[in-house]
Amino acid sequence: MLSRREFIKASTLAGGAVFLNFHKTWGKPSTSEFFALNDFIQSHPDAVFILRTSVDEKTNTSALLDVGQKLGTTLFVSTPDPSDAFPVTTDIILKPNITAWASDIPPIEQTMGIQTDPYFVEGMINSLTNLGAAPKNLFIREANYVSSRADGKWYSDLAVRSGIDLKVFDTVDKLSAADIQWVDVPNGVWYNKIPYLSPVNAPGSYLVNIAKFKSHLMGMTLCSKNIQGTNARPYVAHCTAWGTAMAGVDPSHVVPDAFTTIKSNYDRHVAAGIPRWDLPGEASGGLWMETHTARCLDNNSVLQPVINIIEGVYGREGPFVSGPEDNNGYGRDIMTNVVIFGKNARHVDVIGTYLAGHE
Repeated sequence: MLSRREFIKASTLAGGAVFLNFHKTWGKPSTSEFFALNDFIQSHPDAVFILRTSVDEKTNTSALLDVGQKLGTTLFVSTPDPSDAFPVTTDIILKPNITAWASDIPPIEQTMGIQTDPYFVEGMINSLTNLGAAPKNLFIREANYVSSRADGKWYSDLAVRSGIDLKVFDTVDKLSAADIQWVDVPNGVWYNKIPYLSPVNAPGSYLVNIAKFKSHLMGMTLCSKNIQGTNARPYVAHCTAWGTAMAGVDPSHVVPDAFTTIKSNYDRHVAAGIPRWDLPGEASGGLWMETHTARCLDNNSVLQPVINIIEGVYGREGPFVSGPEDNNGYGRDIMTNVVIFGKNARHVDVIGTYLAGHE
């Protein structure tokens, strides 16, 4: 079996030429009325692509912006053909991982890696506006976004620079009908209905999933989990423990025998020997992870991003802000210099999890 170092070296030596060829072929701004996902990526929906970057430090904002713009220029291409394409007037939602931490935020340099880098996201925004998308049709949505916090201000500043639509959303019971897209969940284990922050999941909308390469109490929090943040509060609280009602969630939107089904699935997975599933405890135990998994899969079954990306120009070791004592209790941001992407979120997450050392 290849080591991670050998795997990434082999994959990026092969994939780098393809990436550069994409960029060379389709890298010019356009005035076409339509855009589409790069045809090679579109025609290989189960493939995972790895871009190796060479940014020297996480505060090199111009380098991060350049990586995001080059990736966006590769992914999104202009086309005169409306088939399998979208008008440039389409509502395009970018979903970075924006984390609102409950305690006081230390200096931003200590916590940057808890969310998707905003300059990388800004570069992707620039690639879309170069194709003709207007800022008024570009949205960032995240249920956990709080503009008054230091980490939220990072994205507030991005919105001011780019002119895109970013706003704080209240709980679902205080939002107008225009702010919510209600979607039924056929055959859900936990949810039978989910509210999305509009225009997420609106007919004809275009979702770009931009997760962060970071660890979590459950292992890694990547593409499949990142779109959890498109659910309006309190439906976003997928991490609520088994046997505990989700406060504020309409009980009619929860499958009646959800807890029983989740416990049955958990027992089956423990018997199958799934790692960590036999651990006790609410915060890191297997039953807690089984419960989160059920909600995550329900969400992923009815929300399909056009492309799934893990921004790993720098990654985060440690859950949220916290980390080991030898780093003053903070997590570590590491220049991992990879961006992982593809159409299939689960496949992208498998590679991201493997490269992070969380088999």
